[in-house]
Amino acid sequence: MTMAPVLSLDDWTDAFHRLLPTGRVWPREHDSTQYQALRALMPLYAQLARRDNNLLVDGFPTTTQETLPEWEAALGLPDPCMGAAPTVAQRQALVVARLTGRGGQSVPYLVAYAAAAGYVVTVTEFSPFRVGVN
Repeated sequence: MTMAPVLSLDDWTDAFHRLLPTGRVWPREHDSTQYQALRALMPLYAQLARRDNNLLVDGFPTTTQETLPEWEAALGLPDPCMGAAPTVAQRQALVVARLTGRGGQSVPYLVAYAAAAGYVVTVTEFSPFRVGVN
């Protein structure tokens, strides 16, 4: 995946400066008050552009960083039954497991579901209690 280029403060300021109208009241010198005022606003635009570039990454649960809490809230996570998931990778794995889980009660399903969430489990099946036998 190709990332968008990172623009410098000068790049942002020059780009905005070129968008302004031309004329006597719109100076083009870099030492003008207008240019300096534009330059003061550019860190905000640069930060917004960086966050906009991350929206595509955050649109998928396997790579999300900034929108991970929204993914978790939509899926009812954190789930106390799944245990604590302190790292971002474990939290992402839980989101993916919740999205891809189709339900089931078989031993292979439960083992695979736990593995998708990042856990290694074993399931021990006991025979049902029978009166007169146990």
